[in-house]
Formats: sequence, C-alpha cells, structure tokens
Amino acid sequence: MLYPVAKDYPVRSLGVYITENGSKQFQKDRLKKLTNYMANILKGKPITDKQAIYIFNAVVIPMLEYSLNDMTLSEKECLKIITKFISMIKNKALLSITVPNALIHAKEAYDICHLGCSTRVYLHAKSFWGPEIGILGKKVKIVFHRRRNYFT
Repeated sequence: MLYPVAKDYPVRSLGVYITENGSKQFQKDRLKKLTNYMANILKGKPITDKQAIYIFNAVVIPMLEYSLNDMTLSEKECLKIITKFISMIKNKALLSITVPNALIHAKEAYDICHLGCSTRVYLHAKSFWGPEIGILGKKVKIVFHRRRNYFT
C-alpha cells in the first residue's frame, strides 16, 4: 500500500534520496554522517596510514560518488564532507593537523582521491552527449586533461 509523504521527506530510490521539493540537504547531511562514522570506526583501529588511504580511495570515495549521481557539490561542500576522514588519515600518518591538504592529495606523497573528481565530470558529459560529443567533447577532454595533470 502506498502512502503520501511530506514534501520535504526524503524517499530512497536506487540508493539516492529524493524529495518532492528537490532539496538535497538530507543527502548532503547523510554523506557527512557516513564519512564521519567511517572515520570514527577507523580512528581506533590499529591500521597504518596506507591502509586508511586505501580504504578511503577504494571504498569511501566510490560510495560517496555513487550518491552524488543526481547532484553537484561545490568544492567547499566536498571538503566539508571529507574533512573528518582527512584528519584521521593525517593522524594515522603522524602528521600535524595543520599540514596542507595539498600534500595529502599530491600523487608523490599520499595520493588521496578528491571527492567529485574531474574524471566524474568528464564521464557525465560523455554519457549526456554520447560517445561522439563533437567540438564540445574536445573542449571537455582538454579541460579534463588539464585538471588531471593539475591534481597529479
């Protein structure tokens, strides 16, 4: 039996939460809580910094990016979501909390993935316009390669 829900009540569909009024605040809060929960679990475990980075890159980022399929976040919002996990990794690596995040994300140092990476932007553009995306596709590829080179 189907029951009506309030306009701001989130309904889960294929792992993504949607509301009638289109608000994504519940989904943003859920991503932050999920990341904080995983960081708190790993904080007390006797794992190395490399293991924590692997869990972040291989488990947390794909899980978060799947939830971002229907929304776009600013860089500030992405940083807000993963801040607790980044500080836990810095703690495991015996780094000061004031160490710049650029060091953590640098390929030569720790190579932690960015949430909302430009790879996802390129893949969304390709799926929207199809494999033959013409002149715009060339521009998207150029921007993609420049960003990829900037972050690596």
